[in-house]
Amino acid sequence: CTPSGQKVHGTFRLWPQCEALKALALFADRSFAAPIMTTLAHNLREVFLVPRLKGMWIDRVDVDFHSLVDFVPASSFYH
Repeated sequence: CTPSGQKVHGTFRLWPQCEALKALALFADRSFAAPIMTTLAHNLREVFLVPRLKGMWIDRVDVDFHSLVDFVPASSFYH
């Protein structure tokens, strides 16, 4: 997103989901953060960490959640 909230790309990446979870975990007001964290965790499990990949992950998906890459970048471990 741009600073004004406009969508830049119609794709989603794994690392921003992980960074958002980490940032939300720091909020003292869990009533604010908990619903967002639940949604992010669900998306991680259902979209990026699919069981058929057996320990691997999908790095980037399109708006229909289809994988856009055929490799698993090690840099995702950083996030």
